[in-house]
Amino acid sequence: MSCHDSAPASTPGRSATAILPDVLRVLLVGGPNVGKSTLFNALTGARQRTMNAPGTTVELATGTWRTAAPGALGQATERTIVDLPGSHSLLARSSDEQVTADAVRELAQSSAELSGQPGVVVVVLDATTLARSLYLLAQVAQTGVPLVVALTMLDLAATAMDSPTAGVEPDALAAALAASLGVPIVPVDARSRGTGGLLDLARAVDDVAANPRRVTGIVPPAPSCGCGTTGSVHNGPIASSPVNDAAKELADAETLFAWVELVVDQVTTCLTPESDVGAPAKSGRSLRRTSSDRVDTVLLNPWAGIPVF
Repeated sequence: MSCHDSAPASTPGRSATAILPDVLRVLLVGGPNVGKSTLFNALTGARQRTMNAPGTTVELATGTWRTAAPGALGQATERTIVDLPGSHSLLARSSDEQVTADAVRELAQSSAELSGQPGVVVVVLDATTLARSLYLLAQVAQTGVPLVVALTMLDLAATAMDSPTAGVEPDALAAALAASLGVPIVPVDARSRGTGGLLDLARAVDDVAANPRRVTGIVPPAPSCGCGTTGSVHNGPIASSPVNDAAKELADAETLFAWVELVVDQVTTCLTPESDVGAPAKSGRSLRRTSSDRVDTVLLNPWAGIPVF
C-alpha cells in the first residue's frame, strides 16, 4: 500500500471474533506520561482492580475490556487488560521496568507455544516524541509478540510549535506509520469514548490476535533448541561475560537506533506531498528535527549516552 493512499491505515482486514480465545490477554506498554493509564481507564471503566506484580511491591492495574458485538442480540467480547508500569526500555534499570519487561517476554513465550494462551501487546506511542516511543516499540517487536499501536497526544502534536508532527492530520500520520511499520496504527483520544478510536482499537486487537503480523524490519528471536540458547546451532556452551553482554547490548541498541531513524525518514517522506518530493520540506507537512531531537541523538546513543548517564 502506498503511503499516500487515502484508505484508513488502522482498519482491520476481517472480523476475528469467532476464533478468539475465551479471554484474550492484552498488555498496555508505553513510556511514562504517554496517556497509557488514561487509555486504560477509558477501556475498562469501573471494571478494574489494583494488584502487586508477583514477588514485587510494584502495583499493576488490571481490568476487563468489554465491547459489544454488532447487533442488539450479539454477545459482548471481553478481554483481560493490564496497565504495565511506564518504561523507557525493556533493558530494565528499575523494578518497574523489570515488571514490564518480564510481562512482555512471558506473553511472547506463551503466544509462541501451541498450548499457550495468545495475547496482544498494545504499544502506546506519543505522537510528540515519536523517535523515543519507536525505540520501545522495536524492543517489544523483537520479542515476537503480536502487537498493535495506539497513537496518542495527537492534539498536542498538531498544535505544539516544537513538535515534529505540528500541522499533520492524525489520519495522515497513522497512515504513514502503518505503511512503514506494517502493523495496525490506531489514533486514539481516551477523553472521547464515542469518537476517540476506542472501538477501532478493539477491532485491531482482535484482528491481530487471530492474524498476527510482525513489525517490518524487526526480526523476532529464533526458536530455542532446547538447551537454553536461541539462534543458530552451536557446538557447545557459549561463555558469557559482562564485557560480552555490554558489547551485545550496544550492538543491539545501534541496530534499533538505525531502524528508528529509517522509520522516521520513511514517515517524513510519506507526509511530504508528492509534488514536493525532492524539494525542501514545507513547515507543518513533514517531521522536523527539533532541539530536543538533537539532544536525544547524543543522550540516546549508547556510546555517548551510557557514559553521560
